[in-house]
Amino acid sequence: MDFGRDQGIFINLKNRLAALIFNQSIDAAYTLNESEIKKELLVNFSQLENPGKDAELNYDSKKSSFFVTPEKSGKGFDYDRSIKQLDFNLSRLDNSAIQLNLVEQLPKLRQLL
Repeated sequence: MDFGRDQGIFINLKNRLAALIFNQSIDAAYTLNESEIKKELLVNFSQLENPGKDAELNYDSKKSSFFVTPEKSGKGFDYDRSIKQLDFNLSRLDNSAIQLNLVEQLPKLRQLL
């Protein structure tokens, strides 16, 4: 809904004055292409990440035996959290800086001792 624009001239004027006098907050109307933003963030920042690695089961044909390559934790950016912060800021027309936090990425598959 376009606040103060979708009804008759007098109702629109009344709504605008009420918003001004009573300090009503009005959400901005916008759309956010989260997948495109995430793609751009990955293009620009993925080289700064150190991704983790899951443990792997490997086969040594010379020894005819299996062995496990251990897992390795890594660090990566929390893109989803930053995009949610962007969405929150845009809804309030807030242009403050948004941090792209580096978080530890734990492997999904771990080697048992």
